[in-house]
Amino acid sequence: MKRELLLKMLEEFAIKEVKPMAKITDEEERFPIETVKQMAELGILGLPFESNYGGVGASYTDYVAAVRILSKYCATTGVILSAHTS
Repeated sequence: MKRELLLKMLEEFAIKEVKPMAKITDEEERFPIETVKQMAELGILGLPFESNYGGVGASYTDYVAAVRILSKYCATTGVILSAHTS
């Protein structure tokens, strides 16, 4: 996946799906399972891993960008990606 397309997809996903859940996630101190399931479906949880291991094959720079973008809208979601992947 081209970096520009990946970053655009991540930004759109973060705005549409992550941002609306951020306040609820924080106020209710809950795990945003709905968002995490969507991240799995989009391949976000496997960004830096090769496709033969079930990943997307993106670079670690792309992975770091994904954590940054998600964290901009919901720190919890960024940490979930980081903990899951690292």
